[in-house]
Amino acid sequence: MKQSLHTLGSIILFVGVVLFILRLQSGIHLLCTPYLLCITGAGFLAFSAIAEKKEASLLCRVGLHKYEKIGWDDEIKSRTVYQCQRCGRKKKVFRAV
Repeated sequence: MKQSLHTLGSIILFVGVVLFILRLQSGIHLLCTPYLLCITGAGFLAFSAIAEKKEASLLCRVGLHKYEKIGWDDEIKSRTVYQCQRCGRKKKVFRAV
């Protein structure tokens, strides 16, 4: 159900953006349909992200993690390991040369 809601929201948002671009290029008068579709699609995407509850924090659910450096990777020495302070998600990042 939640995956289908996410897919439906993505499709509605995409159709809204396509209609908005079509309206700008061809001059077809579509009233406020592109705006309504974009807002509805974004609402479905936001609702599915919040309802999924993968992470504990609301900020982490929308992708705003707060990472801190915890050390270096054992396999590749030029990779740094970061961990989110709120949800504990880890990511590995290559160090710039």
